[in-house]
Amino acid sequence: MRKNVSGFTLIQLVVTILILVALSIISVTVLQLSIEKSHDAERQSAVKTIPMMIMVDGASDWKDSKYKYSIAGLRYVFRLNDYKNVKAKNNICYIYGSTKGANTYIGDDNEFVFMTWGETTSTWDENTPGVLVSGTDQAVKNVLMANLSLSDFSCDKSTALAEMAFEAGLSGLLSYYLGIDENGDIIQWGANGPVVNCSAITQNNCVLEETISGNSDGVCAQNYAGTCDYDCYDGTWTEDFNHCVLEVNSNCIATTDTHCILNEVSSGSTAGTCDTGYLGSCLYSCTDSIWSLVNNSCILPDPTPPVNCSSFWLFECFWNWTNCEWTWWWGPCTNR
Repeated sequence: MRKNVSGFTLIQLVVTILILVALSIISVTVLQLSIEKSHDAERQSAVKTIPMMIMVDGASDWKDSKYKYSIAGLRYVFRLNDYKNVKAKNNICYIYGSTKGANTYIGDDNEFVFMTWGETTSTWDENTPGVLVSGTDQAVKNVLMANLSLSDFSCDKSTALAEMAFEAGLSGLLSYYLGIDENGDIIQWGANGPVVNCSAITQNNCVLEETISGNSDGVCAQNYAGTCDYDCYDGTWTEDFNHCVLEVNSNCIATTDTHCILNEVSSGSTAGTCDTGYLGSCLYSCTDSIWSLVNNSCILPDPTPPVNCSSFWLFECFWNWTNCEWTWWWGPCTNR
């Protein structure tokens, strides 16, 4: 008797496996593309939102410090706007670069960019991978004209090429570069990666505390008055301005004038004390380290009149024995 055996032939199995593999490849590709688009949506949002916050924050600053931020300063802007910082994805960092005008104190020449790399889209072509960037007009134009690539935004390398793209043709002075890494931390970039701190130092009588980057308000050293401001970049301090000058002591120093003892004071009227053996009072005025007399009545008291012992009888003579003495038995009383 003949048995009927049902099953798949080898060809059928091979075809089925090939179909499953093709479907898997398509699914993985679609999933990967979906993830990249999701990452780019987050990047596009960050590139629009963060520059907007920076422009609003800088609108009130019309000095050459406009758009200049230290790590702490940028964190403060995020916190002020209740903004939860983004995180870099796939080792593609965000880069923030700023320059300042050359002592304009107006802000018109200050430039900044905030940029990253889009895996599926870019600022100039939504269907092509490329740079996602926003900021001031000239700075953005410089970046868009540059030939940047994915590797220029790698979190484990410097921003040298991106720096060159940003700086090209700008009239301002380089300030510094910040970044946002895969932990969402704001980091400082230098020529060969994260920079070193600027150490605490006293520069031309301006006392500066250690800082990692950015603008720092110093304090004038002891006996100096004024204000000072320096920039820290890659371990080097650069002067913005330094108005620390030696203080001139405007106090009126302690002195004795016409038997009136005066203590050191800064200004105004002050009552002195008459010198030892003198009676009365004195008052002087202090203006710009100079004493001026208001009144002075410090004088010696009248001398005590001498005792005339010759008029004393025996008892009075003995009573004034310090000045008088009785001579002979019958007198008279004479001065000693």
